[in-house]
Amino acid sequence: MSEAAAPPRGSIGWLYGVALARVEQWLVFALLMAVIGLSAVELIVRNLQLDLFDRVTAQVASYFLAFHLGLFGGVLACRDARHIAIDALAPHLPQRLRRPIQAVLLAVAALTCAWLAAVAWDYVFHQIEAGTTIVPGLTSGFWSERLWKFPLVLAFAWMALHFGVTAVAAARGTLPDPLHVGGVDPAHEQSLDVHEDAA
Repeated sequence: MSEAAAPPRGSIGWLYGVALARVEQWLVFALLMAVIGLSAVELIVRNLQLDLFDRVTAQVASYFLAFHLGLFGGVLACRDARHIAIDALAPHLPQRLRRPIQAVLLAVAALTCAWLAAVAWDYVFHQIEAGTTIVPGLTSGFWSERLWKFPLVLAFAWMALHFGVTAVAAARGTLPDPLHVGGVDPAHEQSLDVHEDAA
């Protein structure tokens, strides 16, 4: 079978399916490298008892970077409905009902993430005082608590976008069956059953 043609460069499909996907992948990669690098440097500095930087600041920064890595890893998973899901209902539904219900659930997830993004915005910009830093005593704007917690807003908004797009795809019938997302392709189930019976 021939692969589907890639959307034209500069189109909405290309911006979402190609450009934004690359941004997500590079962002997660950069966060992963930052967490590994900072943790390694912190370990070396502690073991060699060097005084290169404030270890408390490094530990807090490492914590935030690891937290952001988890957030944006979730963003990546939400792109193709590969997020963690507990679905006890789908196996008992007829095929014709699975996709509509999947679309509704994804739409609810999109609205929930949009609400969480709004709550996070209120928390970051209205509940955190201006000038507060992630470690008391730091004065540089780089250590602003608002700056380090803003990824909460971005990640939830990003997840809402992905859930919204996948909800539309599910409604159109272009998203994989919810029972087989990340699992066994239905086309191979029969052959697997035959092999099991033969065994």
